[in-house]
Amino acid sequence: MLQLMIVEDEVIERKSIHFILNKYFKEKIEIVGEAANGIEAVEKALETKPDIILMDINMPEMDGLTASAEVKKKIPECEIIILTAYGQFDYAKKSIEIGITDYLVKPYSNEDFCRSMERLILKVNQKKSETSDVRLLKKRTERMSLFIEREMIMELVHSREISIDKVMQLKEFLEIQDEKFKCLIYRSTLEEKFSDAVISKVIASYKAVTPHIICFSFFNEFVLFLFSDSIEQKAASSVFKDLHMRIQEELKQVDSLPTLLGESAVYQDVGKINDSYKEAKKQFQRNLSLLNQEINSKKPNLYKQENLLCEKILNTEIHEAMALLEKILLEIVSKGELEQIKRYAQQLCILIERRVIQFYDGHFKLKDVDNVLNEIEEIEGIKELAFYMEEVVIDLIMYIEEKRQDQPNRMTEKVKLYIKENYKNYDISLNQMADHIGVSSFYLSRSFKKQEGMSFKEFLTKIRMDEAIRHMEEGKKTIQDIALEAGYTDPNYFSKAFRKYTGLSPREYMQNFKR
Repeated sequence: MLQLMIVEDEVIERKSIHFILNKYFKEKIEIVGEAANGIEAVEKALETKPDIILMDINMPEMDGLTASAEVKKKIPECEIIILTAYGQFDYAKKSIEIGITDYLVKPYSNEDFCRSMERLILKVNQKKSETSDVRLLKKRTERMSLFIEREMIMELVHSREISIDKVMQLKEFLEIQDEKFKCLIYRSTLEEKFSDAVISKVIASYKAVTPHIICFSFFNEFVLFLFSDSIEQKAASSVFKDLHMRIQEELKQVDSLPTLLGESAVYQDVGKINDSYKEAKKQFQRNLSLLNQEINSKKPNLYKQENLLCEKILNTEIHEAMALLEKILLEIVSKGELEQIKRYAQQLCILIERRVIQFYDGHFKLKDVDNVLNEIEEIEGIKELAFYMEEVVIDLIMYIEEKRQDQPNRMTEKVKLYIKENYKNYDISLNQMADHIGVSSFYLSRSFKKQEGMSFKEFLTKIRMDEAIRHMEEGKKTIQDIALEAGYTDPNYFSKAFRKYTGLSPREYMQNFKR
């Protein structure tokens, strides 16, 4: 649907035009604005950008002809029909010189108005169709050009035998006259593919130095061939070297795409294009090897610091833990790559969680670890990440301290209740109890004795003997039955244990109680 604006100082005329348009062209025209003078017309036209304007000539403040000239300067594709009176016919004819499409002489009939509008609608739609076709053709041509360029370069770079004719065809296709060239290879250290936006930005940066560039991207590799007969002087300049550094820094900071660069020497023989690519790739591999050596040299020290950090967290030594965390983050941040630092922070949280779980045999766990990992993923700055990691460590230490203080009491009460409910089971043991609670038997034994003043076995024996004594004082069961009730399957073993506990045999105790 085409957009139309009515410019007429007479209210009745505007309403009349509005009525005719709605009656005959409702399905083809949308009225997007009305104006009562030339100044208002220009302002609204620039705002709404209509396809068609119906413009009166004789208006206050700015006449229609002047307004039309202003509109056509800013919106040349806009079609304008002038509405004029008889006495202004010669004046209206001059409007054709500034690109006015048509004019209607007042008073005009509905038939004349509709014929003029039909012609104009047809013209605008044809222009739009032609423009769309041209844009589509241009887009397809650009895509085809890029495809041909990429295929030709890929074939030249990866072929063992170089066809000079093909190289010359490519240079002719790209309208490159210069003979000298060199190869640059950018490659992501995160193994991520270069986006079209990133590629366009890099190309634009190098075109400011040398306009003739052949380039292609392949997975996480972006290759450029810079052609210029003065490329040696440019490559040796500080401007060129600064450009490399600026591009890498921008890719790292803005696009979160850390890269390494490989660069060849300057070549003049286009038949050596394959050699220049190989040389640039070798230099990239050397740079990558140096980076890996640097990272690996730091790993042993970092590993020790991570272990020490876990130890300080487990011991709830908050000040020492915070100092270590700061030291670790400073070492990682020195690499300057936010995405890698975030990956490391996530791995460190997982490591700490595993150490806590191992130390407490699963009784403690880093709270909401999945949520922590997701929140790290959303962080957008290194300082923000450092503050967040500090909060995680502080919260974990406080959580461990709180649980450590409260845990023995709760655990001891749980053990005592379990013994009281299950003392008749002859096979009840410390290991069984530890498995039931989810802690190590060593930790359970130590904590229970500290809280109760007696070992797990001594407490179990006490409960069993108290139960045996209760039955003996009731005098309703035999010693063998009492032994079973107390959790002993062997009456002889029960008698020895009872004597050790009371200083009397079961029979002696029962006889003394009857007296």
